[in-house]
Amino acid sequence: MKSCCDSIFFNRQVVDEHLNVLKRLVLQTDCYQLFAGRDLYDQPSEILKLLPYNH
Repeated sequence: MKSCCDSIFFNRQVVDEHLNVLKRLVLQTDCYQLFAGRDLYDQPSEILKLLPYNH
């Protein structure tokens, strides 16, 4: 039977590796902040006009 300390969440090396992967993902991701009013709640399709890659 495994103890709680055998978990990957308590393995410092594994945790560091996972955090480094998450850090790299965050650094390569574009972030946007959308300021919108009730119009997008009432007509959600209007968001397509705001997206840069509208096909």
